[in-house]
Amino acid sequence: MENSFSLEYTAVARKNVILAQFAASSGNYDVSISEILLRLNPKEERSACERSGHKYFILQQEEGLNFVVVGPPHLNSYIAYDFLGRVQRSFLLHHARTWQTAPAYGLQNEFSKTLENLLNEAIRHNRLEEAKSNLQDTQNTMSDNLQKALLRGDNLQDMENSASSIAASSNTFGRSATSVRRKMLCMKYRFHIVAVVAIVLIIIIIIIAFTGKGNDKKE
Repeated sequence: MENSFSLEYTAVARKNVILAQFAASSGNYDVSISEILLRLNPKEERSACERSGHKYFILQQEEGLNFVVVGPPHLNSYIAYDFLGRVQRSFLLHHARTWQTAPAYGLQNEFSKTLENLLNEAIRHNRLEEAKSNLQDTQNTMSDNLQKALLRGDNLQDMENSASSIAASSNTFGRSATSVRRKMLCMKYRFHIVAVVAIVLIIIIIIIAFTGKGNDKKE
């Protein structure tokens, strides 16, 4: 993943005349800057453009004082303008009365070291912020994975509970079915038993009746 906080070059210019600069990497930044500054709309406080694989951010003042920072095409604009704001405050604090008459690179010896310190400080700070951001992303990913794992655990527990409930219901249904089947069998054969008992009773009554008549005739 590319570093969205990289800073490669910074400069302060009066219109298109560079007064001081610092480059963290090699390149003809000053030539490109002079050409870009010539085309700036003086009414725009902030400007940005891309050229030769680099992105240029410019912060303008009404008097023609320009602050520039350069980075890769993916350089975050918030980072760029925050850095330029700090350069602007530091420059005006020390050179508010001299920049209007200073020649090209006339403040290089006095302010280039400040530019270097500000740029290196910004790089360290932004790398730390990027590390924190990556750590937070990692923590968020781990938290999401943990929540998903817990949800899967809950689902497994729900499935286990459902299976247990189904098994219990099945056992209850089995016992109920057995009981009903027994009752049905009892009802089915009860009529047969009653009929057999009735027939036996009738036969016994008939036998007793005939036996009684036979005894009466003998007497």
